[in-house]
Amino acid sequence: MKIDIKLEKAIYNLIHLEWAISQSLIDKATYLENTPFKDYAKWMKKRGEKEHAHALYLFEYLKKRVGKLELNNLKKAENLYPSPFQVFQSALKDKHEVISSTIDLYALAVELKDTESEQVFHAFINEHISEEKHIFDIHQKIKLTKNTLILTPYLKIEKRNMTEVRE
Repeated sequence: MKIDIKLEKAIYNLIHLEWAISQSLIDKATYLENTPFKDYAKWMKKRGEKEHAHALYLFEYLKKRVGKLELNNLKKAENLYPSPFQVFQSALKDKHEVISSTIDLYALAVELKDTESEQVFHAFINEHISEEKHIFDIHQKIKLTKNTLILTPYLKIEKRNMTEVRE
């Protein structure tokens, strides 16, 4: 089934957003590598790789549905982070933007009665909400410790819950 042009444009926008956020998360990981929060750098890098995978998945999905693709002017990420707290605050803002865009895409797919796209974006919403919770939890722990090394006990707790860090 040919995809509606409105949905096609919305998917392009989400691909661009996922790509930009992927770059942004890798930048954040690079920043964290040079702080006492190195374990979180590994986690942040994995998040960036997941967002990159989302962009590639959407690229392939759109290619399958449309046949030809044009990806122009991908946004460049910024990497100005005065503290680990602000790194995660920025990551949380990025995640909210992706969730909002994905919800809009899902609503458009429902409106257009495109059930294949509905299923794809429903799964993305669930995954993004789960990731948002992880980012929020870390953000709050860093906030409680005021960017200090007192976070060490929290890191051990968090690492038990984040199996991806061990990969």
